[in-house]
Amino acid sequence: AESQSAQWVASVAQGHLFTPRDYYGHLVEKPPLFYWLGGAVAWAAGGINETRSRVVSLAAATAIALEVLVWTAEYVGAAEGWLAFLFLIASYGFASRATLALTDMLMTFFVLSTVLILFPQLEGRASTRRAIAAAAVMQLGMMTKGPVAIILVALSVFTYELLQRRNPLRLLREGWMWLIIAPVTI
Repeated sequence: AESQSAQWVASVAQGHLFTPRDYYGHLVEKPPLFYWLGGAVAWAAGGINETRSRVVSLAAATAIALEVLVWTAEYVGAAEGWLAFLFLIASYGFASRATLALTDMLMTFFVLSTVLILFPQLEGRASTRRAIAAAAVMQLGMMTKGPVAIILVALSVFTYELLQRRNPLRLLREGWMWLIIAPVTI
């Protein structure tokens, strides 16, 4: 799968935005955002190579680690934020996935970003702008891996609500929740 993803990135870099194919002629099987971004990097850098095909995943992994640092420092503590950041960067599983030319790291970035945008909403600080931003970021997550991004966000919110000993179904009465759900159902 690693080499096939790189082939699709190369195909986009060569101008096949809507019909990227691998070397055997197979069309891309996943939503195209990762391949579009990878192709843009390769095109801007003057061609595809192994390093350039991994830039998007590496940038997404770096952004995830920074999001964890900032959120943890704000809501838990600065020392804990740096500890979480260093743990992520130093962990083999995270670091090794960050260098793969696959959409998983980019989707993880969008899922985590959506959950972090929604966090104040869940704590009673509702904002229409935040709900729209969460919906937009979640849609980008869908463009990397499909509806699994929505499922992961929903499971995260559901689990958080249960851990806070609140009924997760209460969120269905919130108007901002429907701003997030509406684009998915259209």
